[in-house]
Amino acid sequence: MSDRSPTESELAALADGSLPPERRERLLASVRSSPQLQATLAAQHRAVELIRAVDVTAPARLHERIAATRAAPAPARAPIRPFALGGALGAALAAASTVIVLVLGSGSAHVPNLTQISALTLASATAPAPTESTVDNSKLAVSVQGVAFPYWGGHIGWRSTGIRVDRVAGRSVTTVFYENERHLRVGYAILAGGAPNTTGGSVTWRDGTPFRSLSMNGVPTVTWRRGGHLCVVSGRGMDDATLLALASWKGRETGA
Repeated sequence: MSDRSPTESELAALADGSLPPERRERLLASVRSSPQLQATLAAQHRAVELIRAVDVTAPARLHERIAATRAAPAPARAPIRPFALGGALGAALAAASTVIVLVLGSGSAHVPNLTQISALTLASATAPAPTESTVDNSKLAVSVQGVAFPYWGGHIGWRSTGIRVDRVAGRSVTTVFYENERHLRVGYAILAGGAPNTTGGSVTWRDGTPFRSLSMNGVPTVTWRRGGHLCVVSGRGMDDATLLALASWKGRETGA
């Protein structure tokens, strides 16, 4: 790669994994030195993750509709795209556009489902890790409508490694990522606004709070409510007991 700035198509290919390996490192070097390129790459990653989440949640009839969309002639009016999408991402977004509308926008536009939220706990961070609160060392200096994320680093050996904020079905979802000394990783998401109902799995009560353990697309997940908000913790390679211990850890908190 020359000294020219990377194009958004190249950043899209980097995000969706279709960029050839020999070009990847040079592009990553350019991204590391430019906050603007980092922001653009983060946007591309969010688009990739949204499409993958949609692909997981879409029922068979919607996959059939995607196939029909691919086979149909292109419409006369070109679609409006927020940024150039290249590689596999561009093709996937064109095919999944109908599904995005139906899954996120029909009937429950303001109630993200658990599959969408749990997918974000497995995504990549888009900003540096939040710091420990200077007021309460059991919490991080980041919260969602008064519900703070826990600080596990100095207490139970899980340090925060990054954060991301997404909008799903019109609602904000904030996710903090943690990692332990064995490099196991979990994501802890809090949904803004009232908590939707969740079902399935098994329920364990801890200090008056019900914690629901279930598997989301093969990944162990625990959900519960804090301050009226839905919280979700999940991680690949984790077990239900460890996730439940993390979810129910309170430090100096006095209530869920």
